[in-house]
Amino acid sequence: MTGAAWTEDFYVQHIMINREEDLGRLRKSKYMQSSMGDIFPKVKEKLESRKKILFSGCPCQVAGLKKYLGKEYDNLLLVDVLCGNAPSAWFFRKYLLSEFPEGVLQYQFREKKYGWNADCISLTLKDGTRLYRKGSKQDSYQRVYHSHVMCPPHCEHCRYQEAPRFGDITIGDFWGIGQVDPEIKTKDGVSVVLCNNEKGRKYIDSIMPAEIRWKKKVPVEWLGGNGFAFHNHNWIAPQRDEFYNAILKLPFKEAVNYALKPNHGEYRAIYDESSTCLQYETRSLRFHLEEDVWEEHYINGKTVLFVKKAKVGIGHYATMALNKCLRKDVSYNFKIRFRVQSKSDILNFHVKDSGSVLHQIIYSCDIRGKNDGNKWIKVDAIFSAETDFYDEFMLGASQISGKRNFLEIDYIYISAQDD
Repeated sequence: MTGAAWTEDFYVQHIMINREEDLGRLRKSKYMQSSMGDIFPKVKEKLESRKKILFSGCPCQVAGLKKYLGKEYDNLLLVDVLCGNAPSAWFFRKYLLSEFPEGVLQYQFREKKYGWNADCISLTLKDGTRLYRKGSKQDSYQRVYHSHVMCPPHCEHCRYQEAPRFGDITIGDFWGIGQVDPEIKTKDGVSVVLCNNEKGRKYIDSIMPAEIRWKKKVPVEWLGGNGFAFHNHNWIAPQRDEFYNAILKLPFKEAVNYALKPNHGEYRAIYDESSTCLQYETRSLRFHLEEDVWEEHYINGKTVLFVKKAKVGIGHYATMALNKCLRKDVSYNFKIRFRVQSKSDILNFHVKDSGSVLHQIIYSCDIRGKNDGNKWIKVDAIFSAETDFYDEFMLGASQISGKRNFLEIDYIYISAQDD
């Protein structure tokens, strides 16, 4: 059996195994290219000696092996995986050296400590410390991998992701299955298996029922855009070239901020020693907003926001830049005085990353009985930032939209509590 395995220095390389106890080395996600080394001639040698071989890899690697072999082999089973993109392992090495200079003993993508959908990584440092990071909000590598900022040119126009597939079998995570079939329990993970030809179907059918926890045949359309197998095509983020240039000069996290943030992660030095992140007075600052969604007016010394459309969904924000990025796990004071007319019972206040849609609710205000626009509401709360790249204050349009609804703001204040 051949597949991608970690090396001792945290590169990924295709290896061949013949012991069941080594299967763990080929399991689990590895979000980077694997080096093929001399695996193709090794596979051919085994096939010619009539050994049974299972080869697993990205669709392009499976296609490459088929081209190298030049003919079909009855004793070869090809398994390709649903692949989003496979950036150079050089990026991952720089990430490890930059963010964990003390050294890493073990690293795992898709850690399931918090469930299948948690998008969590785990690692063990050389001093024995165990760390967990959940998703793009906490981990800079996931921040640029899942947003396709790190997507390499050869993956951008991939010809191997689509159907018909090159493997006899295709496997992967069945993302989104819970949305089309709510009866399926997804907490521990659900895999998709595609039988692409009769050989693949034969092997799947040969698995004893007792070895399968649960199986269900579903329409292939449910796969959606997973791995770009049937819908859509791969894509790159517009900031990719900036990231590729920055990563040559900057530490990993700084290169990510440089590429993603409109200000390249640079803030006025005058605020470095100040605890104040936002002191909003309507005479000096304005919101950044979508002009076809929002209106901003200055009335009687106060800022008043209206939503032009009678009803809008989530994803339409009014934002205001902070003086600097918030710091992870630091406690902040949040104060605001406002009046609101809305049909909503709750008004959420957020902080946001200027370079993406990632955000955090810092306070949910219960406005029931106070949402008629006549009463001033004061909030004085404390929150902790869940990551260290939030640099905007944010309001959402969906809770304010509606005829004659508005949000009137007197002041907003955000300051670190420990300074």
